[in-house]
Amino acid sequence: MAFEMFRILAICNILGHVLVNGLPTGAPLRACETGTNIVPNHAGNTPSTSPVPYSVDLSNIPSNGYVPGRNYNIILRGSSSNTDFKGFMIQGRVRADDSPTGTFGTGINYRSRCTGNTAATHTSRDEKTSVTLVWTAPAAGTGCICFRYAFVDYFTLFWANQITSCISENLQTAIQASSSGSIRGNTFTISTSANVEGQFECSLNNGAFKTCSTGDTFVGLSAGSHSVSVRFTPNGHCRAITLRPPVRFNIIQPPTPSPTIRVGGSVRVRGNRAVVTLTANANGTFQCKLDGGGFQPCRSRETFSGLSAGAHTVWIQFTPFGSTQVLTLHRNFTIEMMSTVTPTPTPTVIQASGSATVSGNAANVTLSANVAGAFQCSLDGAAFQPCSTGSTFSGLSVGDHSIAVQFTPDGSSAVLTLQPPLTFTIMPPPTPTPTPQVPDLSVTATVAADKITISYNVDEEVDCTCQLDSDQSMPCTSGHMITDVTPGDHVVIVTCTSQETDLISTRQLSVSVSETERFIITGWHNVSGNNAQVFFNSTLPARCTCRLDRERPVACVSGHVYRNIEVGRHQIRVVCRLRANTRMRKELKLPRFTINPPTTAPPQPPRVTATASVFNNCSAKLTFSADALVTFRCRVNMGPWEACTSGYVASGLQSDSNEIEIEATSTENSNVKTTVTATVDLTGQACPLLEITRPVCNPSLINGNNATFTFGANKPQVKFTCAINNSPASPCDEGRVAYLKLKTNMKNIITVTASTTDGETVSTNINYTSKYNRRFCQVYTCDVNTGRNSATIHFISDDPRATYRCKLDGRRIRRCTSPLQLTNLSPGGHELTVTPRCSSRRVKGKREKIGFIINPQ
Repeated sequence: MAFEMFRILAICNILGHVLVNGLPTGAPLRACETGTNIVPNHAGNTPSTSPVPYSVDLSNIPSNGYVPGRNYNIILRGSSSNTDFKGFMIQGRVRADDSPTGTFGTGINYRSRCTGNTAATHTSRDEKTSVTLVWTAPAAGTGCICFRYAFVDYFTLFWANQITSCISENLQTAIQASSSGSIRGNTFTISTSANVEGQFECSLNNGAFKTCSTGDTFVGLSAGSHSVSVRFTPNGHCRAITLRPPVRFNIIQPPTPSPTIRVGGSVRVRGNRAVVTLTANANGTFQCKLDGGGFQPCRSRETFSGLSAGAHTVWIQFTPFGSTQVLTLHRNFTIEMMSTVTPTPTPTVIQASGSATVSGNAANVTLSANVAGAFQCSLDGAAFQPCSTGSTFSGLSVGDHSIAVQFTPDGSSAVLTLQPPLTFTIMPPPTPTPTPQVPDLSVTATVAADKITISYNVDEEVDCTCQLDSDQSMPCTSGHMITDVTPGDHVVIVTCTSQETDLISTRQLSVSVSETERFIITGWHNVSGNNAQVFFNSTLPARCTCRLDRERPVACVSGHVYRNIEVGRHQIRVVCRLRANTRMRKELKLPRFTINPPTTAPPQPPRVTATASVFNNCSAKLTFSADALVTFRCRVNMGPWEACTSGYVASGLQSDSNEIEIEATSTENSNVKTTVTATVDLTGQACPLLEITRPVCNPSLINGNNATFTFGANKPQVKFTCAINNSPASPCDEGRVAYLKLKTNMKNIITVTASTTDGETVSTNINYTSKYNRRFCQVYTCDVNTGRNSATIHFISDDPRATYRCKLDGRRIRRCTSPLQLTNLSPGGHELTVTPRCSSRRVKGKREKIGFIINPQ
């Protein structure tokens, strides 16, 4: 692309637009103006809408967010080794207000730009395949940050207004958030809490999320089950944390309201008497008064006699049973003037009646008589007391009761006793059904090294499960420990189910495991004569030094021996530094020991203890120790001896009884030895050897002189390392590795090594000769497999988007693909010609001739 003018990668601001001329020493200062985008001014050409062939690599910034003030590498690169560029510009922006933030320094192929050095741009027009920038994170409280950028491939082809994924600020504290709620009628009130500042959002019954906080209510809810999902976004974070599980609750149908009480009355006049008839649609008591008199108990049919001529008013009050409400009404009537006639007295038959109504532990009596008089009542044989309609006997015990009633008419001494007495039964109150309660669960999580200990308290018998992040949950009890936890932020979820009510309570906690907490050193020493041997273990790969007293520290590994130590008190210190971060160190001070004067006692063989445990089915882990300074050798099933230490893993065991021998040799006298044997029985277990698997075509993808190789293993939890042409090996754990700019027309040897956690290792070589040529796209033959009258041919091109045309023995086969199935072939030799059609019209396809023989035998 010698005709191309230059290329610029520039930061894009989404707000406005300004035209900028591309410069050989970087974007101009006016590209930094607030509210403008940076677009190359290439004679009216517009940005491309095709996929961007470049990327901004932010993988150096931890997934749990940036630490304010810390430096991070940002890598700009093409999608492949031949996708280069000449210029660029990039700038960090606060997602909340799109303001510039963070600072860039000056380095190889780049310089800082804009006020406060918030952007970086190129320094020359030279072609570059990648540029590594150093970006310094802004001060605490800045929050979520995104990087804006643009690409220019050549004069008429460029990309603008691009944006990276956003990164959060590391709050450097474990985030804990929770939610709950309360119900009142058909209203639910939410309660939220968190140990850091942030924003809560709520969703009712999987509806849209809305901002919420403690005290917010959901009103007018229908009867039945409901749920509120809650998520929490800490200030400074780009993504919300969803609280699990959602808050679930039930709205109970409210009771049916009591019917409206209606009371009515009518008056019928007969001479100087008025008969009042009263009605009500509920049980209760009536009271009546005439004109200005006082209220007296009255019946549903009450007679007022001896009334004077003229207008009168009768007032009625009604009180429903069990209520303090009083309903009042009145009726007006008139007594006409009458001539005085002395009536002939008519003898009256006195009639009286009564009934009793029970409500709870009380009884209410209703009494009536056809003449005026007074009632007296006796409860369960007690003394008679005045009573009337509406009289209530309360506080009664459970069981049968009776009320004797006597009636004395006005102006008479005769006493009428109602027969039979009023009888009723007080029933015991119903036993309230307790409302099931969700178990009251409280959870704490403690982090120690790479272990998380989960403790919880609950107020009833429950069955609980524990879960880390999206791993499978497992039954657990308080004190449950999760081991081998990777550094970073994690979520612990504890779910408990009541054994009595089957109600479920769930709590989740956010915890953080740091690299420092996982780095632990433990050790011990053995002293024999005037020699001392130090043993130690590190939880992470580290380089260690040992120091005896004030001597100069020396590099050491577990099993290091100090010889000819002077008589007296001594102490050994071990200092280890992480291989991945040498600034992180741990120091272990071993207990002091004493070297005594030598004795002439004959040497005793060391006593050795050893235990073996099955590890990953077909391997065994041995733990052993000796009571003296020794060196150990181990061998499996009479195989060769090899140096070993406690924790030795014997792999590749047989599906039978296996013997592992451990030989301890005194460091003072090599002739003094002790050998012990540990037996591991794997009868009936399948123990295949570790193998590396590969597809038929490997490399599985070729792009020019770049190639991607694919591989796998016949066992789970296998880690891979890859090396090319005897270079240092590097991890390739995903089973794929890509190599760029391979040697052309020379054999490239890719060495793949697979290893399991139990120590089993196997290697294989992949040989590949690149035929890359800029003017052609090539065809590579992977495999030819022939049958009696058929053949299957695998091939691949160094143009991933190429199509193919094939000829068999000069006869054209139209479009073909790999693998190509050929059938009905005659015996003898055949030739297949494969011609690629390249994706670029400027590149020709170079045909490949593949010969093979069909043998009917």
